[in-house]
Amino acid sequence: MRLTRLRSLVGESRRNASTSPLRSFIHGAVLASVIVATALLDTLTIDGLERQAEAFRAAGGATRVLSSPDAVDRDRCEQLPTAAGFSASGSLAQRDSIVLLEPGSSTIPVYEISRGLAARLGIVDVGRGGVYLTTTFAAELGADRGSVLMTREGPLPVLGAFAPGPGDSGASRLSSALVAIVPATGTASECWADTWPASRDRDPLLLTALAPDAPSKETSIDPLNPVVGQEFTGAKAFVERTSRFAPTAAVVAALLLGVVYSLTRRLELASSLHAGASRAFVAGTMAVEAALIGLPALGVAGLGYGALAFVLGANPGSLPTALALSAGVVAALFVTGVISAASTVRESDLFALFKAR
Repeated sequence: MRLTRLRSLVGESRRNASTSPLRSFIHGAVLASVIVATALLDTLTIDGLERQAEAFRAAGGATRVLSSPDAVDRDRCEQLPTAAGFSASGSLAQRDSIVLLEPGSSTIPVYEISRGLAARLGIVDVGRGGVYLTTTFAAELGADRGSVLMTREGPLPVLGAFAPGPGDSGASRLSSALVAIVPATGTASECWADTWPASRDRDPLLLTALAPDAPSKETSIDPLNPVVGQEFTGAKAFVERTSRFAPTAAVVAALLLGVVYSLTRRLELASSLHAGASRAFVAGTMAVEAALIGLPALGVAGLGYGALAFVLGANPGSLPTALALSAGVVAALFVTGVISAASTVRESDLFALFKAR
């Protein structure tokens, strides 16, 4: 008996949906649009913040530099990721300049860096004696990997090239210099340490890279690129983003859409009750109708979201799972709105609704 009633209910719902395809299409399209618009709004906002974070780190904003002439212990600096939780670190020291015999007997600054800093700069350590150049400086000198620079001190092999750092950061010093990789022994003048999220909270830990027996000298800690600021405020911007209300807005809109779907059919629902249909049957019929609208709307919303995200160049990252759950909740609230509004219709409303039509 129950199976028969269920089949009757589903059949009635299918007939209602098929006899009014335009109504079903409009409500389904609006529901899908609500899901896509709110999901895409939050995705684009978060993607923008992630791009800002990437630009901040690429510019050197997340790198703290401990400066103390010949007082930085190279090995202690190299061990900071293990001992103090920094994501990367390495030391740097400027040495006596070298005079190139060609071209133009120019004087070139020389920097010694540890393997940790070499890895951070994208330098592939080949494990041999020689120097590395930025790609722009190598092109200027007409040198490449395997070339030999003739200097007053003798021939100097070029072991490779690396991308130059931002022009407004401390890495710009290396743009027109010779860079040599040295073991993590002895002392240096600077220790570069990457920390994320970028802040000054780890500065006291950075001081542990100082050599304990080094003479007391002027010491400072600054960002590698002071132009981009001391700290990245992306976490605060994420918490305070306006688009965080998008899921709530979608839920409210879906609920109201479901209410409207039922209220526009009050005369039809009252007529069914007057004809002898039970309230449970009427509410069940409307619930199935809402599901027949909501499920395809979810599929269309998924395709639309993916296509628009691709066209706009947005990177959803880890969001798809959360967005899928939110979309499911939105569709469920649409069904809830339909059932709730349908449940408010009474048989006694029939004549009043008939007169008001």
